[in-house]
Order: sequence, then structure tokens, then C-alpha cells
Amino acid sequence: MKREIAAFLFVAILVIFFSGARTRSQNGQPKLRRIDINGTWTNDKGEDIIISQTAFNVSGKFAKGGGDCDLQGPNRKRPLYLSSVIQGRGLYETSQLKGEMGGCTSKQFLIQDCHLDVAYIVRFTTDQVSENKITGTYIPDYVTYDEKDGHYTNCVVKRGQGSPQHFSLTRKCDPNTGALCETIGNALRDMKAARTQTPSTQFYQHLQMDLGDQIAKMRANLCDNAAGEAKLGEIEDYLDSLSYAPGQANLQNNVTMGYIESGLRDLTRIACAVGPPVTYPTCPEGSRQMTDDDSKLLKSFEPGLINMLRTSATNIIAYDETKKCLARMFGGGCMSDNFSKGLTAAAQAHQQGMPFMDVCDQACASLGDWYEQAGCPEGLRKDTVVAKCKLACMDPNWGQ
Repeated sequence: MKREIAAFLFVAILVIFFSGARTRSQNGQPKLRRIDINGTWTNDKGEDIIISQTAFNVSGKFAKGGGDCDLQGPNRKRPLYLSSVIQGRGLYETSQLKGEMGGCTSKQFLIQDCHLDVAYIVRFTTDQVSENKITGTYIPDYVTYDEKDGHYTNCVVKRGQGSPQHFSLTRKCDPNTGALCETIGNALRDMKAARTQTPSTQFYQHLQMDLGDQIAKMRANLCDNAAGEAKLGEIEDYLDSLSYAPGQANLQNNVTMGYIESGLRDLTRIACAVGPPVTYPTCPEGSRQMTDDDSKLLKSFEPGLINMLRTSATNIIAYDETKKCLARMFGGGCMSDNFSKGLTAAAQAHQQGMPFMDVCDQACASLGDWYEQAGCPEGLRKDTVVAKCKLACMDPNWGQ
């Protein structure tokens, strides 16, 4: 009687294909999230696997001397769990892995009567690759055989003709704080150096690639740090938004790079316990947490704004209320995102000797909106605050 049986396995030789999946977009161009799968993972059989990723390869080995198949027989030791070639510029979330997976024959009689090795090779394809999860299917072999005198003869292996089987790998939460903080420090150093470089399209592309790799390494070691993950997401969003524009229009990129640097400093406090504990407020829509750079900028701008309001005030009570309201706004933990961007761009325009009227108009319009949302009913009118803001912003002595 002719019979068929499938055999199972577990070690992988992978080829990684870039699927081009879009995670964010900027000006219609896909922004792709790089991932780093270095670390300890657990497969769906409960085996711990240590994965190492380089620019071109992924390799994995069994932890703590693992790799032996359960059944006895020839070649029962799996020397590697995973070996791969990365095709393209790197490994991205939703990239697809295709290649060979090896494991253990599941039936003892196949080893004894059919003289099969304990371990063998099958083909597999992933359906999910992310920072913390890899899933997919592999196709085991079929073996046909005849039964004679209680034994199995005429065994024929049909490669890759078995039923698809599911497999999965899950990252273990095992953060390396030392490596994380070293990577953050390297990224901070690189960002400080980048802010002094001559901008160009190629410059921003290289910065996004290099810092993107560092962000992937940081994310792998943040593990279950929710606050750190949120801050890293903000940094990544700012990085993705960098896009070169000539002349004054490129000032916004300088502002954004400042946000990235501030975000990395915040991440150092969150993840590396460096500096005093930070309690971050919940900011309303359209505003964000105030950074050290924001505070310094407001501190330099506030005296000129107050002076402009004072010298033209006809209602002293309304002026005093406006002064108190601005002090609360500028001294709080949240700041209008548009005002911050506009005022920073205006300050840089002053410093670089570039036209600043348009950016001052934009910044002060945003201040007016912020002032209105802050609720100062006894203070000066919104249009008055906007007008005096423009005068303070265009003062040639400010921003130098």
C-alpha cells in the first residue's frame, strides 16, 4: 500500500525582499520605516533564537546550546536557525522574507526505514515582518512509501509538496540600556554636526538614511518603554518631514532639525535616566511639549513684545491682563506648534541676514490664535497683540 506523509522543520536560510510598502508619505514619496531585528526571539516551539542583523545579512543561532532535534538519527543537530541575504538598501517593516527553512523530521520510521536525515530543508515565505513579530508559512516535503513485513520501503521524497504550515517568531523583551544610550548619544552628536552643514537634497537623504538606521536600533532596545516609543515616533516623524527647499524656504528644515535634537535629549532623559525626572504635560491639539530651545526663544522675544504692547497701550488694565496672560502662555509646559516654528524661522532669518517679514507675519498670526485659545477676555484684542508681535519680530535688534 502506497502512503504519503509530511515532515516538519525549523531552521531558516532567508532571502529578504523589499516590498516597497508605504509607512509615511512626504510630497507623494513613500517614507519607509527601517527596522532592526537584532536580539533574542522565541519561535512557536518555545526555542530561544539569537538574531544578528548587519547591513547585508541576517543570521540566527540557537541560544544556550540548543538546536538538537527530538528524534534520534543522523544529522539531528541544527547548526544555525537562520541565515539570510538582505537584498536592497536595508530591512524595512513589511519587507518580505523568502528562502529556505530547516528543521526536524517528525516521524521516527521515516528516519529508520526510509533512511532520512533528522533535519532537512523546506521553502518558506513570510506574511509579516515587524520590529517585534515575524510570521509566515513553510511548505514541508511529502514522503510516499510502501509497507512490507512491518517496514516501509520504496520511500520517495516529494520536495515542497506538503501542506503549508504556519510559523512565527516573537521578540523577547530584553533591552540593552547601554547600547540604547550609546546609540542616542551618537545620534545627538551627528545631529549637532548636521546643523552646521550646507543643506541640499542629497544631504537630507543621507541624514534620513543614517539617522533612520540609528532609530531602528533605538526602537529595538526600548522594548516595553511606552514613553520612549512615543518620543521616538515624534523624532521619526520630524526626520521624515525633511525635504530640501532653496533659499528662505529651507529655514523650516533648520527648525525641524532643532526639534529632532531636542527630542533626542528628551529621549535620553526618558530612557537613560540622565538629568532630573521630567513630567510631560498633556498638550491640546495644535500644541506640543515645550523644549529648552523653545523656552530660550520665548525668553528672548517676550521683553520686546511686552515693550511694544506697553508703549501703545491706552487701557492699562487690559495691558496688565495681557501681560499676565502671555506670562502664563510662555511659562507653561505647552507651546503652539505653529508659533514655535514661525518664531524660530524668524530668528534664523535675522541671524542669517535674510528677509524676515513674511515669517514674522506667519509667526504672529499663530501667536494670535494661541492667545485667543488661551482665553484672555479682559486683555487686549487679538489683532492688537498680532500687530505688536509683528513690530517686535521685525525689530533688527532681536534675533541676533
